[in-house]
This record gives sequence, C-alpha cells and structure tokens, in this order.
Amino acid sequence: MTRGAALGSAWRVRAIGAAFGVGAGALVASVVLAATRPGTVSSIATRTVFARACHQDPARSFAWDGEPFCLCHRCFGIYAGLAVGALFVALVPRLPLDPGSRRLWLAALLPMLVHVALLHLWPPADLVALRVGTGALFGLWGGVASTLALGQAASPATPPRHASPEALSTFSP
Repeated sequence: MTRGAALGSAWRVRAIGAAFGVGAGALVASVVLAATRPGTVSSIATRTVFARACHQDPARSFAWDGEPFCLCHRCFGIYAGLAVGALFVALVPRLPLDPGSRRLWLAALLPMLVHVALLHLWPPADLVALRVGTGALFGLWGGVASTLALGQAASPATPPRHASPEALSTFSP
C-alpha cells in the first residue's frame, strides 16, 4: 500500500470513528434527556426503542430527579464505552488490533460474565461501579473493534496484481 493510500485509509477510519462515536454519544445523551423530560413523545420513544435492548429495571438504573434512565447501569456503560472506543479510534486510527479476534472479544466480555456469576455466589458484589465498569469495558472494545472493522470494510481493496504473460499461458481452467 502506498503512503497516500495509507493516509487515505487512516482518514477514512478517523471519519468513521468520529461519526460512530458521536452517534453512540448521542444515544447516551438521548437516554439522559429522556429522563429529564418524562412523559414527552421523545421520552416515550426513547424508552420504547431501548426496551428491546435492556430490561430497564428502575432499581438497576441511574435516575434524574427520581425518573429512572431507560438503560440499566450495565447497558449505560456499554453505550458510553461504544462512544469512547469509537472516538479513541478516531484519534488513533492505526491500532494494530484485529477486530475479529476472539481472544480480544472474550477478554472484553469475561469481566462482565465473571461479575454476573459472582452475583450468584456473593450478592454484596452487586455494585453500581462494577455493573457500569464491566459494561463500559465491553463497550469500549466493541467501539474500537466496530470502528476498525468498518474502516477495513470501507478501505478500497488492494488493486490486483497483473499476471505476466508467461503465468497466464500456464493457467488452465
């Protein structure tokens, strides 16, 4: 890949990261805004949209003036992490990470799984900071991996190398 193509690819990843990060940040902001204006059309719409993704248990959600957010602590952390991870890639687009790496996905998911399992053995471990933190860690990797994958998908494929006439003459279908 030429230096110009590499720079174009880096800017493409930066733009995708910025757009994805701002979009995920807007989702988090809409959750907070919905809690500040209960009963409005936007609040009801936001709550309805997120109802498919989150159990929305008021006892496990942040609240604004007594009105619970439409995301639980862990889901709030995941969405906030998505925004931060995508914006991080916008700042550092050439990360030597494989977005499809099962090891990295497992490393991001494992703390959340361990925390959920631990809750069954030791209920006092049900702390808000752990719910938000494990969700944010998973969301952070999700934002990084998604942005890198979108950047790779949007990058033009390397042009095919032209075969020499000798190589073509030996080719038989």
